Amino acid sequence: MLAASIGTSTSRKAESTGAVDLPRRTLGAESELAPLLDLSRAEVGPSGRYEVDLGDGRRAELTLDPTLQSAARKAMRDYKIPYAAAVVMSTDGRVLALVGESQLEPALTDTDLTTRAWAPAASVFKLVTGAALIEAGVSADTKVCYHGGGSGIAEEHLRDDARRDRDCNSLAFGIGKSQNAIMGKLAARNLEPAALAGLAEQLGWNQPLPFALPVTPSAARIPNQPGLAFARVAAGFWRTELSVLHGALLAETFANGGVRMAPRLVERVVRPGQGPDGGADVVELPVGAGPRRVLAEATAREVGRMMVGTTTFGTARASFTAPGPAQTALLGYRVAGKTGSLSDLRTLPDGSQQTINYNWFVGFAPADNPRIAIAVLVGNQPVWRVKAHTVAKGLIARALADTLPGAIGGPELAARDVDHTP
Repeated sequence: MLAASIGTSTSRKAESTGAVDLPRRTLGAESELAPLLDLSRAEVGPSGRYEVDLGDGRRAELTLDPTLQSAARKAMRDYKIPYAAAVVMSTDGRVLALVGESQLEPALTDTDLTTRAWAPAASVFKLVTGAALIEAGVSADTKVCYHGGGSGIAEEHLRDDARRDRDCNSLAFGIGKSQNAIMGKLAARNLEPAALAGLAEQLGWNQPLPFALPVTPSAARIPNQPGLAFARVAAGFWRTELSVLHGALLAETFANGGVRMAPRLVERVVRPGQGPDGGADVVELPVGAGPRRVLAEATAREVGRMMVGTTTFGTARASFTAPGPAQTALLGYRVAGKTGSLSDLRTLPDGSQQTINYNWFVGFAPADNPRIAIAVLVGNQPVWRVKAHTVAKGLIARALADTLPGAIGGPELAARDVDHTP
């Protein structure tokens, strides 16, 4: 687990150390460092960044922002959350915070809780369904009339019932309010199972994710026939899991207009005293995967606009409109997000079982000019302590207020720089 005591160094200082003048050469893929990259030994070094001794004379300087990392860990410990994890990324792919804490299983590490798909995706999967519906020609304003669906979907929710269908609302409302009957009905009427499964894979489900550390692929088991089971998956009720790292990457993809930036944890590797004169350090720059378009820009932008409804009138409105220091920091910024919540049994190391409510927030900010993407997952016992969107709001405010390394604004991507391979 990364050291919680980080001093007062900021990441901006790391950019003014003169290191840019050092001799450089490129490494292979960042993932080749995985066997040497023990995050439990990371400490803030002279660079102002977290550094890890690789054990072979080199040190890796990480992209993590010490202030943001500390803020995330403090929030999780202060709330005494049974399970919690957060990943914050810049829109150019740098991982700025990667934190996991568990009161019920203290042995779980940051890596265990952020790179493994240990929780259901729940209604976060509605973002995939929403994107698939847009691709199928459904607009954000397309309305259906419905009843029920607040805590589940049955066959009756997929059929029109003039007597009971007293509410009529749009796809955008279904995303913002996480309304299951809307999402299930629209999916059942407009999507083929193969189309939803294909889009889920484009967005990273059932696929390896490039990263400096091993990542468990998020799973999506889409029924191959339309019907009630398919509608339940489309609404986020079952058969999908998601890692927190993947959740942040999903949000970043929508923030970047459908372009996925490979998540990057290592800023550079320094080999002391290996320059031509025997005294200078040599900087080795890991080679990361390039940006790749995984979703049509128009689709991604439309889903991103619908995500703003989550924080303005939807399921996270209470947190994002509540007064307080974080709200002051966010004044003038809109946040795009998606919540998700689902309860399930979890088996503890002693063999006992606990009912855990898995509570998500994924999103990006500012919504109109994204700088950061975030995913927060909280696992509460039946008496919950805090919801994910409350933790996320504080981290978003902190991230936007911090002096972050380099230019965090969304990168200007030339068409030639993007891998358009489907």
